[in-house]
Amino acid sequence: KIDLPAENSNSETIIITGKRANCEAARSRILSIQKDLANIAEVEVSIPAKLHNSLIGTKGRLIRSIMEECGGVHIHFPVEGSGSDTVVIRGPSSDVEKAKKQLLHLAEEKACGVRLTQWDWFLQQTKSFTVDIRAKPEYHKFLIGKGGGKIRKVRDSTGARVIFPAAEDKDQDLITIIGKEDAVREAQKELEALIQNLDNVVEDSMLVDPKHHRHFVIRRGQVLREIAEEYGGVMVSFPRSGTQSDKVTLKGAKDCVEAAKKRIQEIIEDLEAQVTLECAIPQKFHRSVMGPKGSRIQQITRDFSVQ
Repeated sequence: KIDLPAENSNSETIIITGKRANCEAARSRILSIQKDLANIAEVEVSIPAKLHNSLIGTKGRLIRSIMEECGGVHIHFPVEGSGSDTVVIRGPSSDVEKAKKQLLHLAEEKACGVRLTQWDWFLQQTKSFTVDIRAKPEYHKFLIGKGGGKIRKVRDSTGARVIFPAAEDKDQDLITIIGKEDAVREAQKELEALIQNLDNVVEDSMLVDPKHHRHFVIRRGQVLREIAEEYGGVMVSFPRSGTQSDKVTLKGAKDCVEAAKKRIQEIIEDLEAQVTLECAIPQKFHRSVMGPKGSRIQQITRDFSVQ
């Protein structure tokens, strides 16, 4: 749990509650965000307006890829038809420079008359081969893993890159794998094996002390919804309120059920080992640390299982 001072308060203290190790990690993350905020840069790049659509690419896939590769910088193109050549890049200064170089390189390719779509150009630059596979949308987060950990392992072990559909894509089942053919085939094999395991539904149970049940079911079962979202749509059923049963039932893909059980056990351990830490953050940074609608704080609470 992360508590910020009230808006009209002069306090610079943020209170973090949770397991000691997680609180320490969350504190480090918040201090890191504060440091990053002091290093945010914004640059303007002049690129002919006629090149903007081709630089953005189909459904924005290429520009999203650049933003991800450059540390999550934000790249803003002017409204179509405005005639403006100014593209704005904002983010950590070193990442902004990387994104600027990539954008200018792409613009130079187009200006030199290379007759390739930007997606084809990207594939050619990586000497890439592509394969599409399908998986239910509810499996995607589990395949990606917390913080992208699982999909990074696939990328590191095979050398292929895996692109999941964006929220606005019509075909939400479609996953694209790109890279050298051997790498793509290996990644395809790994992912299809994972997906096949996810299609095997099992039912299991675990014991949870009734005193902890409320934590999982309050706020309309928010914690359970998060577990289902993270672990392939696994269904977790707690006993009805008022009963003394400690049996919790889980139903879903075997790997997801096992992962969900482990996560529930971790949450219980956190509840039984909570501590409170304070860290001082200048008030002028509070809104930035919180992020839009509290998004940064929410991400930290999820990443480090703190409140």
